[in-house]
Order: sequence, then structure tokens, then C-alpha cells
Amino acid sequence: MNRVAVSGRAPNLFDARDLPGLAAWYRADQMLGFETGTVGTTNVIQEWGDLSGNGRHLFQPVSAARPILTTLANGRPAVLCDGTDDGMASAVWTAIAQPFTTVCVAQCLAVTVGQVLLGVSIGGGRFMSKEPAAAFRLNGGAIFDTSESLFPGGTILANLIYTVVWKGASTILRVNGNVLNTGNAGTTTFDSVTVGKHPTAAISYWNGPIEEISVHARELSTAEMLQLERAHGVRYQIAGVP
Repeated sequence: MNRVAVSGRAPNLFDARDLPGLAAWYRADQMLGFETGTVGTTNVIQEWGDLSGNGRHLFQPVSAARPILTTLANGRPAVLCDGTDDGMASAVWTAIAQPFTTVCVAQCLAVTVGQVLLGVSIGGGRFMSKEPAAAFRLNGGAIFDTSESLFPGGTILANLIYTVVWKGASTILRVNGNVLNTGNAGTTTFDSVTVGKHPTAAISYWNGPIEEISVHARELSTAEMLQLERAHGVRYQIAGVP
């Protein structure tokens, strides 16, 4: 098992650990470890460690379904999913009720196919995804769709900061620090993390890089979300964060 060179904390740059309630946290530049030489490539990831201290690590036991560690044009490491069979998942734990907040930094590379970025619950397969018709979807018991025209630049195909406050009928979707939509995501509980695929079925694989994911077991305030989103904007060279 080889280790990724940890970049460490940028001086004075805010990050997820500075907010209370951190339940799970994954950064591609602070990977717990990866396996090399598998599936004809290097830096193939079998484990993505949880930095929150809660032990909610992500695993992929199937060699051919492991994503790879890559470096993006912004110079940052990222977990690259191939859109075909790559994905990682944690074990299931005692469910955490809403409200909770998820923050993802990721890029979608495919245009038409449905693909899941993050699953938050095994029970019912709750997830956030890119869909062919409605650019972004939260499926949490109800369907909550957001038109692609609302996204920065009118496209989902960019390196973006996706923030969701999961709180039933008052659920909020933010992208790059701006509220894009509110709606009903049902009464989803948070009992696991699935990255790059549907939580309960071998379908809807993410096609693109994922740089960071954090989950807070509470509703972050607007000020707290902006602090984190602005720091992500600096760290990952994402423009347009207010």
C-alpha cells in the first residue's frame, strides 16, 4: 500500500474541521492510501479514509471497480470515477436524523446519462445526482429537480461546489455559494456514504473527478456555509463564490 503525499492545511485557510458537527470528511489530497498497478494503471484507490475521526471510511473491494487518483488542471488531486463501474461506500451506522448538510467539490464530465455523485442513506437509496433531463436531482423520498439553466454559466459540466441542507420540505441546494433551489427531499436520514454510484443498485455511475466531500450532522448556517464555500473556491480555484 503506497501513501499519497499529504498537502496539509493551507495557512489560515478555513476547512470542514472548523465547523462543529463534522460527521464524515474525505479529501483527495489527504488520502489514507491507495493500491498501485491494478487494472493497468497506477494510483488505483481501494480505500478513502474519513478525516472526521468517526471512522466512516470508504472502500471498494472489487479491483476493476476502483476509481483512480488523478491531478486536475488546478493542480489538485481528485478521485476520478469512470462512469462505468467505479464507486466507493462506507459501512452502515445508526441513522442520523435531518437536518444535516453535505458539501461536495466535483466535476461532471458526461452530458446525458444519469449519474449519482453522493448517496447518504442505504434505506431507500437516497442520493444527489446529475440527471439527463433535470440537471441535478435530490431523491429523498420526494423528487427535487433543479434545471441546468440555473447553474453557473448555465452548465453542470464544471468543477463546482455543491452544498445541500437536507431538511425535509425546506431542503436547500446551493452551488458555488449561491442558492439555486429549495424543495422537498423527504425525510432522508444519514446512515452511510456512497460515492460515485447509486447507493443500492449497480447503476448511475459518476463520470468525473471528486475532490472533497464533507457531511455535517446539523444544519449549517448561511454564514458557515459561505465560509466553507469561499475556502473551497480558493483551494480548488473555483470562481464565482460570493
